[in-house]
Amino acid sequence: MSKETLKTLRILVPGVILLLFFLPLYKGSLDPSKIVSSLGEIKDLLYLVVIVPLGALYYILDLRGPFLRPSLQKIHQNLHHKLLSPFADDPAISVSEAHLRTDRRLLDIFYFFIDNDESLKERSKNIYLNGLVWSSVADLMATTSLAMTVYAISFIATSNPHYLKSVGLSGFLFVASTFILQPLVTKKHIRLQNEQLGYILLHKKEELRQKLRAAAGAL
Repeated sequence: MSKETLKTLRILVPGVILLLFFLPLYKGSLDPSKIVSSLGEIKDLLYLVVIVPLGALYYILDLRGPFLRPSLQKIHQNLHHKLLSPFADDPAISVSEAHLRTDRRLLDIFYFFIDNDESLKERSKNIYLNGLVWSSVADLMATTSLAMTVYAISFIATSNPHYLKSVGLSGFLFVASTFILQPLVTKKHIRLQNEQLGYILLHKKEELRQKLRAAAGAL
């Protein structure tokens, strides 16, 4: 998977999820046949008229962000530790560790190696695929939390039992994605990232040392 494909899918996936979650609100029912008929009615214009605008609005509002940040922090902390710990005995690097951890300094160094090594580029394809799953799980968390709120208000307003069932289904998916899926996909992401970091430390350790020293000297 390419980086461009990943970016495109990160717009389309939340649009699809939002559409599927809120079709029952449009139909007033969880009847699968009615949901399928709804999809059939709009299938020719689904991509341009429904999915893309929903995904774009979702992206603009950064609804995914709050649900990604905890796991993203774990991933970045792992990267920082793996890049810096081999040079704990290097005074030029260790004294500037706090500085190196700020902004995107270590990320920029990491991606420099990724972008300039064919083997690392190839390994990145697995990272991109897992990254899509990772962000899609966050999309599921975001959309189910939104769906719980919308369907709860709709049930209070209409007393439609299907809306209450939708609250329960959304709640179940939110719990499953938060406490089962996200930890699993984050763990896999860190494992794949460690494979890249291991390659860098094995084959490019001295070049990495010089990059870290240069970044540390930019105080």
